[in-house]
Amino acid sequence: MLLDIKTISGLPGSIISILTWLVDRQQCRIQKADLKYKLFDRRLKIFKSFMSFLADTLQRGKTDFESIGRFRAETGVTSLLFPQNILQKRDEIYKNGLDLITIMERLYPSNGGRGVPKGPERDNLCEEVTALLSWFCDQTKETVKLFESVMKIDSLD
Repeated sequence: MLLDIKTISGLPGSIISILTWLVDRQQCRIQKADLKYKLFDRRLKIFKSFMSFLADTLQRGKTDFESIGRFRAETGVTSLLFPQNILQKRDEIYKNGLDLITIMERLYPSNGGRGVPKGPERDNLCEEVTALLSWFCDQTKETVKLFESVMKIDSLD
């Protein structure tokens, strides 16, 4: 009978230990879910910056240093939140944006001066602008696909 009392008196301690473990486990799940939400929120802001820059560039048919600078600033933490392929996409968009600015400046100088005169050189520059704008148009779909692969809540582990 004495053995049974010792066994029974240890039972509450074991139950408390098991309950403590269950509570700790649930707390870990809650914290992980909260981290996923916060990560998604930060990633969504960067995704919106990508899409906003692409849409603005396509809508205006050009970009400028202010817009591209804002894009670079808003996506500055891309390397901390995304895999390398999205960082490469950001750099590619940035580079092509700078190329577009450079070509447009040659065609339509911001100082009001004459651009490249009509002729083969101007025709080539216009073809480059068309190719770049077509590339920017393609990036809207490609960017969505690229971000979908990492933005799903399930993939945020």
